[in-house]
Parts: sequence; structure tokens; C-alpha cells
Amino acid sequence: MGALFALASALLYGLVDFAGGRLARRVDGFTLALPVQCAGFLCMLMLAVAVGGTPAWPALCWGLLSGVGSGIAIMFLYRAMGCGKISLVVPLTAVVGAALPVVLALLLGERPGPWVLAGLAAVPLAVALIVRGPVAATATAGPTGTAGRNAFYAGLGVALQYAAIAHAPESGGMWPMAANRLASVGVVWAGVHAAGVASWPPRRHVGTAAWLGLLASLSLALYLLSTRLMPLSVAVVLASLYPLVPVLLGLMVLRERLSAQQWSGVAVAMVAICLIVSH
Repeated sequence: MGALFALASALLYGLVDFAGGRLARRVDGFTLALPVQCAGFLCMLMLAVAVGGTPAWPALCWGLLSGVGSGIAIMFLYRAMGCGKISLVVPLTAVVGAALPVVLALLLGERPGPWVLAGLAAVPLAVALIVRGPVAATATAGPTGTAGRNAFYAGLGVALQYAAIAHAPESGGMWPMAANRLASVGVVWAGVHAAGVASWPPRRHVGTAAWLGLLASLSLALYLLSTRLMPLSVAVVLASLYPLVPVLLGLMVLRERLSAQQWSGVAVAMVAICLIVSH
């Protein structure tokens, strides 16, 4: 049952990324991120109350710091998917986000296992192969490098999100994630105003954005449930398969075309992610 929950989490999160990427082609990514995170905060708050736990300050502070990363990640991920190929943007963001916490751990003196180091060594190759061809979705989507740069910035946010939330004590239940979503709302609000874009999407898109936030929260809840029913090392690997969903949908639904080198880059990225999270 734990494996089923982990795979369901990966499927749901991948669907949320794909749906958000499609909507980001009609609404600015920064603007879209605000209602998504607002809805996510309300959902996480209700989950935190339902699950219980102790909302102690250390847990909440780690959650708030993680939320800074979440806010950065969602804004730039939506920006990247809005102008780039979803089948390339998502694995690029995911592999950067998975690798950077390991790099930080190495700098702090930790010594991960050989498989993790092998995955880390594969990251530069994956990135180089992915960005070697056009990453932009269309010729009018902006400079070719724009999607790649935004995906990299999103990966930085993902890395901060993962590195910080890993320090939150389990006794906090879902309260650190409620704090995460609250902080991310503030970060996105600041980003929206700094970028000078609309602070709220058109009314016809607000409902869809809210559903994205709710489903992303549900995906996280399924993942946390899976970690209580099976070894964490297995649950993490299964859940980390989520980039496969937007990759496949981008290729089949949006008819995105990848070069042979980019295909190789996506494959290397997925292998690297699984190796890195295997520790």
C-alpha cells in the first residue's frame, strides 16, 4: 500500500506540473503562482489541524525557510514552462533541485554513498544534453536560454525547499508545510510586485489555479503517508519519478519534439535523480 501511495503522489504531482505549465502559457508564471500557493496554504492548514502534531517554533521556522524556496521554485518553474518545452523544463528543474542539497552536504563534510555520488556526477551531463538544443517551446517564446535559466532558478528554489524542510522534526506533523505555504505566498507576492506583473490572474483562471494548489498539497500528503507505510528510501525514489508524467504528456499531448541529445539528457536526468535520492 505504501508503494501505491508513493506512485499516486508522483502521478498527481506530475499532472499538477503539466496542467500548471499549460496554464502558464496563458497567464504569467508569477501571477499564476499566487492563487496556487494561497489555495495550497489553506489546504495545508486544514491538513495540519487534522493530522495533529506540535507547531513548535523550530519546526515552523524550518517550514518558513523551506517556503522561501517553494515560492522561488513555483514562480520560475511556471515562467520556464510558460515559454519552454515542459518535457525538458521539469526534469531539468528536478535534477538541479535534487543535486544541490547533496553538493551542500558534501561541502559541510558529509560523505554520501557511491551511488549518490554517481548520480551527482551525471547531473552536469544531463544539463548539458538538455540545453544543447532549443528549450523554448516556439520560435516566439523568447530567447532559447530563457526557459533554461528559469528552470535553473526554479531548481535553486527546489533545493532550498528540500534542504530546509529536511530539518523539520517529525513531531511537527504537517505544521512545517503549512508554514512553508504561508511563507511561499509572501515570496510570490513580493515577486509579483517586483516583476511589475498582474497580482491576480483573470477570474476564469482562478478556479483552475486553486485546484492546482489543492492537488499539490494532496500529493504531498500521499507522499508523507507512504513514508509511514514503507522504507523512506523506497518511497523517495518512487515519488521522485514524477517528472516522467509531464515529460510523457508534453510529448504526447503537446507534440513537443526533442533532439536525440535531449532525449539522452532526459534519460540521464531521471537516472541521476533516482541515484541521488537513493541515499
